[in-house]
Formats: sequence, C-alpha cells, structure tokens
Amino acid sequence: MDKQLSGKIALVTGATRGIGKGIAIELAKAGALVYFTGRTVKEGEGEDGLPGSLETTLKEIEKVGGKGVPFACDHTNDEKVKQLFEKITAEDRLDILVNNVFKHNRKFFSKKPFWEKPLDVWTDANLVGLRSHYICSCFAAPLMTSMGRGLIVTLSSVAGQRSDIITDVAYCVGKSGDERLAQMMALELKDHNVCSIALVPSLVKTELVTKIVKEEKLGINLDNVNVQTPSLIGRVVVKLASQSNIMSKTGSTLLVADLAKEYDLKD
Repeated sequence: MDKQLSGKIALVTGATRGIGKGIAIELAKAGALVYFTGRTVKEGEGEDGLPGSLETTLKEIEKVGGKGVPFACDHTNDEKVKQLFEKITAEDRLDILVNNVFKHNRKFFSKKPFWEKPLDVWTDANLVGLRSHYICSCFAAPLMTSMGRGLIVTLSSVAGQRSDIITDVAYCVGKSGDERLAQMMALELKDHNVCSIALVPSLVKTELVTKIVKEEKLGINLDNVNVQTPSLIGRVVVKLASQSNIMSKTGSTLLVADLAKEYDLKD
C-alpha cells in the first residue's frame, strides 16, 4: 500500500459521514495521522436518523490500516475548537486541514422564496460552515506558517457559482463565501508556502443525499446517474496533498471532476 502521506498530520472537520468521512479514510489509508471531528459519537445517535458516527469512522480508518484520532466537537463552540487545536499543537505540526463541517437544513430544498423561510436557514448554512471554516483556518495557520508549508482545502459546492441546482439564498451565498475565503486566505498564506484552495464536488452519493432522494420521491436512481463518491473526493485530496508543486494551485477553486482526470482517478 502506498503511504505517500506517512508522517503527515491532517484534520478533517465534519467526518462522521459523507464527504468528510470519505476524505478522512483516504488520508489515513495514505499514511497520515488523521484527526477528525463530529458531534455524533456513537452509531444511532445521529440527527434525522442518519447513519454515521466518530466511532464508525475510526473503525473504518483502522480497517484500511490507518490511524485516526476522533474528537467530539460542536463547531459552533469556539472554546471546543480551541481545545481541538491545543491537542493538535502537541503534535507540533499540522500538514493538512480539510474544512468540510456543515449543518444541513431540509429547508435548503424548499421552493419558498427566502423571505418566507425561517431565519435559521442562514445560521445553518453559514455558522456551521463558512464561519467554522474561517475559525479552523485561523487556528491552523500559525502551525502551518511556522513549518513553512501546509495545505488548506475548503469544501464548496457547484451552488457557489450556479443558481440552477439549489436555489436557496443562504446556502448559495455560503458556498460562494467558501470559495472567496479560500482565495483571500491564499493571498496572505502564499509567502509562507501554505496552499489554500476551494474544492467543488458534483452530486455526491452520501447518506444524506440517498435519504432525501428516497423520502422526497425524486425519482432518481443514484446507481444510474453520474454521481461522485466520498472515496473519490478523498483520493483527490490525497493527490493534492502529495503534489510537490501544489503552490501552483493556491487561490483556485477546483472541480473534483477536473482533478480526477488530471490525476487519472476513477470512481
């Protein structure tokens, strides 16, 4: 097994399920020691009946021969995030930060105009999401700049640039903000040899997407449409973290599909 990230320390936020879980597993499989966060500690405790937990992610990391450190964290609690980074600081390095944590709200998919939706759609899209990504980057930057290297990957969405998929105002603004966040951080991190990019998947076959397609009776067979898996996104992040000239990509918003072609990865 290729351990191209052996000796590296990574943090993936929001990794009890979905994209974050896939990235955490692939980084660990490639040899990195992966810290990962989530609110659901044990299986069966997840909101909305969704599967996934810190416990399960750790088991799957260990199943592929990797090492992981789960950390129960509500990313709206800055003190808890500070404690997380104090624990990572004891490692004396952080090579990779994946800003993925996000709180989904079913009302993102409502066809109502924004002024008829409850105000919490903005909070859910941008408190656990855009703000959390900024806070984690603030804590990660000193570790990376002191090393003179590092990679910050901020997950976005096609909705950050397009308005024909999810039309919710709060969601789309938050995703556009993620891309701008990555771009502006890159300007200030460039002289320290720290790369910051925004990463944009297409439709991803996650536990949440599968549940919504079924419950909303959308008539979509996820096995017969062009979807990406969390594993593919994880393998793309591994390739990014392994790329020697990664600074050539800093400040960019990159599509998973384009990177998969560049790195010759197939789902």
